Amino acid sequence: MGNQRIKSLDGLRAISIFIVLAAHVAETVHLRHDPYTHFVSNVGSFGVKVFFVISGFLITTLLLAEERRNGRISLGMFYLRRAFRILPVAYLFIGVVAALALMGVIVLPKHNLLYAVLFAMNMAPEGTWWTGHLWSLAIEEQFYLVWPLVFLLTSRRTRVAACVGMAILAPALRISTLLYAPHVFDRMHQSLLFLGDSLAIGCLLALTAERLEGSDRVRRMMGSRAFVVVPILAVLMYGTLNSRLWPEFHFALGDSISLLCIAATMWRVIHWQDAAHRWLNTRLLVVIGTLSYSLYIWQQIFLNAESDYWINAFPQNLVLAFLTAAASYYLVESPILRWRTSVVTWIRARQGRRTASEAGVARTEQDVANQVSA
Repeated sequence: MGNQRIKSLDGLRAISIFIVLAAHVAETVHLRHDPYTHFVSNVGSFGVKVFFVISGFLITTLLLAEERRNGRISLGMFYLRRAFRILPVAYLFIGVVAALALMGVIVLPKHNLLYAVLFAMNMAPEGTWWTGHLWSLAIEEQFYLVWPLVFLLTSRRTRVAACVGMAILAPALRISTLLYAPHVFDRMHQSLLFLGDSLAIGCLLALTAERLEGSDRVRRMMGSRAFVVVPILAVLMYGTLNSRLWPEFHFALGDSISLLCIAATMWRVIHWQDAAHRWLNTRLLVVIGTLSYSLYIWQQIFLNAESDYWINAFPQNLVLAFLTAAASYYLVESPILRWRTSVVTWIRARQGRRTASEAGVARTEQDVANQVSA
């Protein structure tokens, strides 16, 4: 993947967070205007699906790189890197929400903060706007607990089989419960078991990367002018849910087609040097993509459709969300990520596994690890 952060992925993360922000801000004061508001607000989870595919791809890329270098992965080092990446900003946000609740500014359901701290918000029996977005972070953290174990205990062929199995199992569970046990679907629709195919397809892309890079057929497909249909199809297939015209098709097949199209589009913009690649690597999109984790965490305070406060009205809500995300990144996230690099370097040196040639590899891996959205 070269000697730097994987190109285009920061730009894709920027597009993803724009979709999420558009969905949330459309419901706020000065922008509410149905039916357009209802349509826009329903596409937010598409941006989350893009984040999931990116995360599966990047995490698996990192695990493969570590395995090639050391012969196996270290669970301890993996969880240490994830803790540095995720916990500081997430727990700072949860602390702010807890303070607002203690001051009586907001009201939280019982045990809500406990679910948030444990990254189990997707299992909470009663939700609230203030911490509701942490359901997707919970999905990713639960995935991070399972996937490295699978990686450590299995061969490459078994890992591929596991990803394919999840890509088949998740839609089968979604459509069967929707049709025959809707009460189960309502409880499980934000579970890792029901949404694991989003991450599994990203993992599968990384596991098959070498074969794809060497395939003339894949290069011809990527270079075809007809490829423009693929990202359009990703949106259209996801739209089979939001239109509510054909939810059975969406949960049985449409969502899977959309995810495969997202993965194919991601692969193309990484490897194909064209206008889309150049646009995704413009300075503005790279910066926004870099801020995307902090932006996703903090926007919830400002893009609250249920509030009529000045900070929750457009356009100042969007400006405040970006300013807070920038402060979070430069004052919290970035310094801690630099500290993480130092800690990982020190641990590797103590373990006696670091050579001069590995120093550059480690820095590259840290750059790529920082691109994981959550």
